[in-house]
Amino acid sequence: PGKTFAQRKLPVSIEDQKYIHKCLELHGDDYRGMMRDSRTNDMQHTDVKLKSMAARFYLLTKEQLRVEIPEKVRHLMACLQ
Repeated sequence: PGKTFAQRKLPVSIEDQKYIHKCLELHGDDYRGMMRDSRTNDMQHTDVKLKSMAARFYLLTKEQLRVEIPEKVRHLMACLQ
């Protein structure tokens, strides 16, 4: 409820894409560092949760992406290989 059809079809919601983008942009693939950064990780997700969010983000196709790909993790994106 409250979400559009396109948002329900995305494997990672637009809000989650923005959130993990912000974390990946600053910390790359250092999930423990992300977890400890309370300014960026304001939802206080654990390193395991952040790693699973990032793993789903890495598997997005170009059509599913709604944010820019952070330079630090560009080499991990499946859609660019």
